[in-house]
Amino acid sequence: MKFIFKHLYHSFAFVYNFIAWMVSGGSWFQWCNVIEQFVTPNSRTLEVGFGTGILQKTLIEKGISVFGLDESVQMVRITKRNLKKHGLKYRLTRADVNELPFSKNSFDLIVSTFPSEFVSSNKFHLELARVLTPGGRFICLLGVEFKRKNLLDAFYRRLYALFNFPKKDRPVPNYNGRKTNLPDRFVIDRMEVAGRVLIFVKFVNYVR
Repeated sequence: MKFIFKHLYHSFAFVYNFIAWMVSGGSWFQWCNVIEQFVTPNSRTLEVGFGTGILQKTLIEKGISVFGLDESVQMVRITKRNLKKHGLKYRLTRADVNELPFSKNSFDLIVSTFPSEFVSSNKFHLELARVLTPGGRFICLLGVEFKRKNLLDAFYRRLYALFNFPKKDRPVPNYNGRKTNLPDRFVIDRMEVAGRVLIFVKFVNYVR
């Protein structure tokens, strides 16, 4: 599965939105933009793993100061092209999430939607604490639960199980199927949107 995700996110990034739209039942764009409600106009915000730039476009259009970071050359290229097409100014960089190219206390908020396994990396957790301001937050849309009792949701439950999507007792899976424990400051939260339950991971940078 890691092989498939890697190539979809890199070599085949040009079909990423289409595949994501299909496996989400047409809700992909809505899900990605849910995080917008956590972003305040005056917060210094970083999006980690911006992908095709769905949330970037939404935030920039609303006049929010946002930076974007992604490790994929293809995703950076696609997002820049899309934002340029809409006449939007952007601040995007390509870098490793475990070595964020920002100084200490750079951001009030760091967000991510449907991240890869980096979200369970201890190195990434240390980087969060370093670049977030005291009291700064990390909010990540980790996955989706299909709760409705119909054939469509049953199909998606089986499909998502194949990809080891998060469950209540396994909030942050890795690609080997082993359980991954988060530090105490990470909190699992849920929000219902259009009959689906979105799973969030939240972190507050209390300790300096």
